[in-house]
Amino acid sequence: MNFHTLRKSRLFVNCEKGRKYGGCFLVGFQSKPQLEEIYGRQGAESMLDLFNTKVFFRCTEPSTQTWISKVLGDKEEIEPQENISYGANSMRDGVSLSHHTRQKPLVMPTELSQLEDLECYIKLPGDYPCTKLQMAYQTTSRSTVEAFLLKPEKPMSYEEIQESEATPMVKKAKKKPVKQEVIIVSETSEEENEALV
Repeated sequence: MNFHTLRKSRLFVNCEKGRKYGGCFLVGFQSKPQLEEIYGRQGAESMLDLFNTKVFFRCTEPSTQTWISKVLGDKEEIEPQENISYGANSMRDGVSLSHHTRQKPLVMPTELSQLEDLECYIKLPGDYPCTKLQMAYQTTSRSTVEAFLLKPEKPMSYEEIQESEATPMVKKAKKKPVKQEVIIVSETSEEENEALV
């Protein structure tokens, strides 16, 4: 289930407080604006800050690309710079070399849209570098066990079918012998009945 489809729920509270009880959540979403629409900008940012390990696959949405680039961090590059000065006299000509340190994004936002299928960047907690991963599809091996086969059914009579479909109470009632009481009433005439009364 995607993270944004959960709408506003207790998930934020569970993520926040569940860590001290060993709670571990695996959450997926497609773009940051989806979360900002539901939880607001600050709510989405504070919620995303709760997750330490982050895995980023291909993304084409510009604001999400920028956010991912910032999350992955920057790198320092030392660039040499050469200055040449010319003077009126050849004695005044000079060359100077200097080095400037610049910070650049480790991954440019546009690089995220160029990732291949099953290619991602992973950021782990702690002092570990950001890593680019290439995964492969894993196919399952064919099973050597035959499929489950049904036992062939024997033909049943109508009475056997009715008995098998009957409820347990009906089955018990069929097994008990029925006590029959017979009352014999003799036929008498009306005159005899009046005489008895």
